[in-house]
Order: sequence, then C-alpha cells, then structure tokens
Amino acid sequence: MYRSSLEAMQATIRQAVPGNDPFYVEALPGELTLPAFYLRHMASSAETAGVSTVDCHIQWQVMYFPQLSGDGTPDGLAQLAVADQLRQAFMREPVVKAPDGTLFQVEAFTGGTGEAGMFLAVTLSAQFIQSSGEPEAPLMRELHWKGL
Repeated sequence: MYRSSLEAMQATIRQAVPGNDPFYVEALPGELTLPAFYLRHMASSAETAGVSTVDCHIQWQVMYFPQLSGDGTPDGLAQLAVADQLRQAFMREPVVKAPDGTLFQVEAFTGGTGEAGMFLAVTLSAQFIQSSGEPEAPLMRELHWKGL
C-alpha cells in the first residue's frame, strides 16, 4: 500500500508540474537540487470494513522547494503557482491511480507556505481484499450416509 500510494502521489505531481524536478522521499540530502519535491509519510491506518475488506488510509506530506533568489529567499510566486497546480490536480478527480493500477480516493487536501517552501497534506484511501494465505475451503461437500 505504501509504495503504491507513493507512486500514485508522484504520478499526480509529475502530471500537474511537468519537468525534471527531483523527488526526495523520507530524507533530504545536505545539498538540495532546487526546485525539488519532498514526500514524507505522515500517518496511516486500516480498519475492517467487511468480512474480507479492509479500508486503508494513508497521509502524505508534500513539500515544494522553489528556486532561491540571489539573496537566498524562496520564489514566492513559484510556490503559489505550484500550489495551485497541485490543488487542481488532486481536486480535479476524486481518484488518483498508481502505476500498478491501484486506485486511491483523495479524502483530504490541505496546505500552506512557510519560510522554506510550500507544504501540502494529502490523505488517500483505498479498499483491499484480505487474503488469508490459505486456499479457500469448498462451500459444500457431498456427504454419504449409510442407510440413507
């Protein structure tokens, strides 16, 4: 679920903001190549929705670090432009698709800007069928009774 949701996030971001801006996941290097995206897992949960169905929720934080000006301040207009592009991408369709075909529903989308860059929190959900790992037992068996 984690890898699939991460790839769905990256695909949606790349479609909204085309280019070669690097993605950093879970850790930032000492030297950032700007502009760049940073994705971090914030929280996840799973709850049983039925006999064999599980509802999974996963929240990702997306940060965008724009190019810096000559005095080292982030480009505020670039931050707002990317924030608007991402808002449109995540809110246009209520579902994002991972490259493996898994569909995730966009449950929530919030964000803001800070001194270092722009940040968003995106919560995705999906339903999965539980697998027991054992072959299914036959539902009915034929019984033979002596004397009947």
